[in-house]
Amino acid sequence: MKLTLLILAIFLFIHTTNAQWTIKHIDESSDKTGTVKFKNDSLGLFMGFGSTIFKTTDTGNTWEKKQSNINANIRDFQFIGDSVIFAVGGSKLIKSENFGENWDSISNLTGKQLHSLWFFNNDSGIVAGYDGIYRTVNKCSSWDTVWSITQFGYKYGELRQITFISPDTGYAIGVGRNQSNNPLFDNFLLKSTDSGVNWDTIKTFENTSLSSMFFINQDLGFIGTESGLLFKTTDAGNTWNEKQISNSGNDIKSIQFLSETIGFATGGTTYYLLTSGGSSNFFISKTVDGGENWTSYDTTGIALNSIYFINDTTGFVSGDYELIMKSNGQIDKLPENYPWYLVKEMGIEDNKLQNSNIKIYPNPTSGILHIQSINANKKIKNLNLINSSGQIVDIGKVDANNQIIQLNLSDLTTGVYMLRIEYQENAETIKIIKK
Repeated sequence: MKLTLLILAIFLFIHTTNAQWTIKHIDESSDKTGTVKFKNDSLGLFMGFGSTIFKTTDTGNTWEKKQSNINANIRDFQFIGDSVIFAVGGSKLIKSENFGENWDSISNLTGKQLHSLWFFNNDSGIVAGYDGIYRTVNKCSSWDTVWSITQFGYKYGELRQITFISPDTGYAIGVGRNQSNNPLFDNFLLKSTDSGVNWDTIKTFENTSLSSMFFINQDLGFIGTESGLLFKTTDAGNTWNEKQISNSGNDIKSIQFLSETIGFATGGTTYYLLTSGGSSNFFISKTVDGGENWTSYDTTGIALNSIYFINDTTGFVSGDYELIMKSNGQIDKLPENYPWYLVKEMGIEDNKLQNSNIKIYPNPTSGILHIQSINANKKIKNLNLINSSGQIVDIGKVDANNQIIQLNLSDLTTGVYMLRIEYQENAETIKIIKK
């Protein structure tokens, strides 16, 4: 009996040690991204752009696509009661009364771009987005503007996220540009103590762009930025401490805490940073001491948009290509079948070797990369392997005969690299995948 228990313990230890993310859904032909949330241990939804809706009833092991027949780029959704779901995107608010099986458009705030929502019950709720915050108390039949960008001295701006920690107390983050032709934007935190009827600015953040928020209770909360900087408050937002959780300084797009100590965050490269060249990156981070310290897994990969852990051992991330990945505890170790060839690059031409002067194999590779010249008139002068940060991580040694050159990628981090080959007259850059 003792031997059996020992063997079982060893098996569980090995299984836990080797735990990693597994891909539960991906559509390589889709350009849609979305958000994943769970109502309980079994029931969850993935909702995103292009009215994309997937539902799971088995803790995310399988996902079934649902048709909404409503054209909306869904940005946020919320579970109410046993079976009701509200979702918002574009100018539309949609609703399901049977846990995502069927959907109806219940309101259209024409001319508004809505990003976030919070409903107290079936009758009353709040939506936020471009220009302001709007509130209903009559099942979305009418809306009152309770906070306006222009009324607070801004020429234009948007609310990015809204949340309530009690029926009375709520917070919202946003960005605005004032009317004095100041090129800088104000990033601000709003607070309501009367169920969203009135809002007050309690903090303005300078030289940073706010992107996500999570409040655990009335005193303890976190705000993420586009630079990987995390702000923490323990006194209801009056003072804030800075924490850096993304080693690569990526946009913190989603924050979630299971308790006052255990929390998670994810995000990736912002689009405007990609336009200058490089590959898309993401990070997944975890804290076990209330956000004071974070363990972060940063790597090149498909852009991630949201994170949701059901408990400390079962969690999900979602992102581009309708990607949904599941973890049984660890935040690192991507799956063996991770599609590195889908990693997005901006600002660098993807040379697919049809007209190249060399042959490269195998690509993707987990070890030795072979580079072979196939044009006798094109002598290779220099060969550099460059990571997503623009750093040279390896230099190929070109032999006198200019035949086959080998690079050993075994010790490099998995992800996308650029192989720059310089000839006497010109150069070319080719994407290399380290798996």
